[in-house]
Amino acid sequence: MRAKTFACCSAIVLLVALLIAIPALAQETKDRIIAFDATPNSTLTYPVSINSRGEITGYFVDANGLHGFLREPLGHVIIFDAPEAIQNAIDGTHPSGINDWGEITGWFQSMSGTYGFLRDRDGTISTFQVSNYPTTPLAINTRGEVSGWYLGATGARGFLRHKHGAITTFDVNGINGVFPVSINNDGQIAGYYYLDRAYSFVRNENGEIKTFEAPGAGPTGNNSGGTFAMGINARGEIAGYYREASGIFHGYFRTTHGKVISLDLSSIETLATGINSSGEVIGWFLDAASEILGFVRSPRGTIITFGAGFRGIDPLAINAIGEITGFVYDSNNKTRGFVRKADPYQWIRNEFPDRDEDRDHRN
Repeated sequence: MRAKTFACCSAIVLLVALLIAIPALAQETKDRIIAFDATPNSTLTYPVSINSRGEITGYFVDANGLHGFLREPLGHVIIFDAPEAIQNAIDGTHPSGINDWGEITGWFQSMSGTYGFLRDRDGTISTFQVSNYPTTPLAINTRGEVSGWYLGATGARGFLRHKHGAITTFDVNGINGVFPVSINNDGQIAGYYYLDRAYSFVRNENGEIKTFEAPGAGPTGNNSGGTFAMGINARGEIAGYYREASGIFHGYFRTTHGKVISLDLSSIETLATGINSSGEVIGWFLDAASEILGFVRSPRGTIITFGAGFRGIDPLAINAIGEITGFVYDSNNKTRGFVRKADPYQWIRNEFPDRDEDRDHRN
């Protein structure tokens, strides 16, 4: 996902956000991809997470600032703002994850600092900080556990917020500059940390941490090289990307046994950005014509590309049934959200064509 850009309480404040139900908007459909805007007046729509129900969360920008949204499976959109969130095109309410219960986490900027939030399904929002430091939650699982990072006195450290509000903080081998980005339903957390370059890690539910890097990953001189974990699924499989010293990006898939498999759809740039419970990996690549296309990789390694017809596409999340969300650049170069509907037969057609023909004859 290109490296995600993140803006960086003891007491939990329960407040109700502003809720506005918006009718389904005009949508554009190509290759099972539905492009959408959060509101008719939004200038940018940026989905970040999708749950198994097909509910999507993210943020959008309009003339009044930056707001969070929840898009329901049939296209209706609910807008919400965290309490005391600053309203401009950069600050505001930034959702970052949604679980299968419809609980949403993220962060917002207020006049007093950067806070995390948790939005219940009924719209109630609770806010929190880790030890009064700027706090940036990035993921939530079905147990209601939230992971992310906070900017402490010595640098960025990871945290795990438990369902009822207790918070566990952690670093990696005593190193600051730790950025957890994904948590699975068992409480395993994946992310990356910095030394001379980025290295990836996985933290299990007991707090034990393993580090790893992709073969060929190296420093680039501007601290942008290395290995970046972007997602972890229920089996502990991880997807992400790495950058060589030469500057070339590659996607990767890490098995539960620790084997790192490179994913290359281009000699220039391939980034894996997410993984679901089945082991399907998504991402994007830059082709020979400098067109940005999306891809989804099956657990068997078959790859399907999509997104032709847009000026660019960036898949960011995939749910358990294979629905994908992210953003596209349309013909006017406007950033819009998208959802790519799942096709239950896409892998049969590509991996078992004879069985697909039999199915067609039976129908």
